[in-house]
Amino acid sequence: MYFYSMIMHTQEKFLLLAGIFLFTAIAMIRCRKDSDSKFPIIDVQSPVPGSIFNVGDTIRLMASCRDDRQIKYLQVTLIDSEKKPVLPSIIINSPQNPYTLSTTFIIGDSLIESGTYELQFQVSDGTNTVNSFVKIQLIGLPKRFLYPIVISRPLSNELAAYAPDSSGQWNEIYSRQGDYIGTAVNSPFGYIYISGACTASLDAFNLKLKQVEWSIPSQQPSVHRWFESVSYHRPLLYVSYFEGYIKGFDISGVNSFTTVTTANYFPKASCLFNDNLAAALYDKMSGSHALAIYYLPGGSLKGLISPTPEIVALFQADKYHLICFGNQSGNGVIQEYDNRFGTLTLINQNINDSIFKVSAMDGNNYIFSGKSKLYWYSYAENSLVDFISGIDKPMIACETVAKEVYVTTGLDIDIYSFPGGVLQKTIITPGKIVDLLLLYNK
Repeated sequence: MYFYSMIMHTQEKFLLLAGIFLFTAIAMIRCRKDSDSKFPIIDVQSPVPGSIFNVGDTIRLMASCRDDRQIKYLQVTLIDSEKKPVLPSIIINSPQNPYTLSTTFIIGDSLIESGTYELQFQVSDGTNTVNSFVKIQLIGLPKRFLYPIVISRPLSNELAAYAPDSSGQWNEIYSRQGDYIGTAVNSPFGYIYISGACTASLDAFNLKLKQVEWSIPSQQPSVHRWFESVSYHRPLLYVSYFEGYIKGFDISGVNSFTTVTTANYFPKASCLFNDNLAAALYDKMSGSHALAIYYLPGGSLKGLISPTPEIVALFQADKYHLICFGNQSGNGVIQEYDNRFGTLTLINQNINDSIFKVSAMDGNNYIFSGKSKLYWYSYAENSLVDFISGIDKPMIACETVAKEVYVTTGLDIDIYSFPGGVLQKTIITPGKIVDLLLLYNK
């Protein structure tokens, strides 16, 4: 009886294995039958390779595609040299087969820079995907300076922003009550950001619509400030908080980036640096200073160098180097951070003066203010010369198109040529200036 049971069990196992084998064979035959080894075909007629367009132009797109199966989609994307999309794609879902594309593609982003780009024509049947690339040349819009904006405090608890009209007449465009910590300008989208410290919010003001588009409310701590500084580096506004972190906000005010919190430190000046965010930190407990490097995106801490001199301003000089302007023992110092090695090196300490404000003319030339004069620093030559004397701790802004330096000690604005340092004109302003911004078309 036992022997008979074993035979039956063996037969059952054999039948089961045979069934699995038969099912697998049928599946493999069906898979081979259903497999798609033929790729779609796409032929692009327009534009022709090497075509030249200006930003703002409309490109005529003409292409034909076909396949032995239903086409799932046809997509056209403008990509840069790093294969990153520059504008939203044109997508045709489930087109006819064969299909002829005849449409237009508008180069509608005024911020696109001159250079070589590619139109990527992509067609897919869901299994096989084919790409065809057409290289084109784009000529970007030239950068233009539009006008200066001054931030004023008519009264101790009031704040106002003024901008000139086409005739040069200053008009108040914004006002509010509350304290003040700083401003930033977003030229590509025509915004200025005006931040309080602890009793006023941070407002995003649309210069075209003349209205506040969104705000970040202040949360007043028991003793200290809430906001510490603001800076705009496309595409985000970076806001430093006394609580020890930096947040990034997009054009709509959505918080899309937050750094980790650095214990005992609060961040002040910040600067976008390749795929990192650099920030000057101040230790609340010891009074010491530090340089922090955060990853983008994510916001985790890549490196922290401490102690350092007090860092007043940060600028990216080139792909690998960050320039830090600051003060140590009452005298100005200039340091260089190397992103490859994570090192901070003192490169110039021959400044028998304090550094107050710094503005960049370009990646090589910087103007900064001291107690009674302006200085010009050349990074390539590591040289420092007097630029303009007899001016006490002025606010400065480099106008990078006409190569001019805007200077104010709080009343009128003097405009000097660069590199000559010759006074070109004086602009009479409506009141006491606490900050000076320059607006461009991009």
